[in-house]
Amino acid sequence: METVRQILLEIEGTGRYVFDLGEVGEESVTKLNRHHHRARFGFELQERGIVVEPEVAERFKSKVYCYGLLVKEGWIVEADEWRIDSLSWEAHDFLDATREDSRWKRVRQYLNNRGEDVSAMPFSTLKSIAEKLFTDWMV
Repeated sequence: METVRQILLEIEGTGRYVFDLGEVGEESVTKLNRHHHRARFGFELQERGIVVEPEVAERFKSKVYCYGLLVKEGWIVEADEWRIDSLSWEAHDFLDATREDSRWKRVRQYLNNRGEDVSAMPFSTLKSIAEKLFTDWMV
């Protein structure tokens, strides 16, 4: 869910999302459009003689997967393959409850204390818990 939160925060702040893979080999691969096909990306790196570390490949796959889930769930509304139209109300509500790192840490701690795995929790359930905790903290 940390990846989901990061994706939503970047979209909210910039209106777009770019996969940031950091350094790959000796080259910086920081800009990659979200619709860039994994196989094509792998081929381009291979053509340039860049060996991708397994952890970088996993991070990329995880980000692509989470982004796809957010689109499928309707939390991200795409205008076309290059632009994001908006975030849904649910996504904004989730961000309102978890935007501050301290709040997000409290949500994770709360769930951890209950023996719950944040990464295995449905979006809607996690959003409800975060909103409830945020409301309780405000009182």
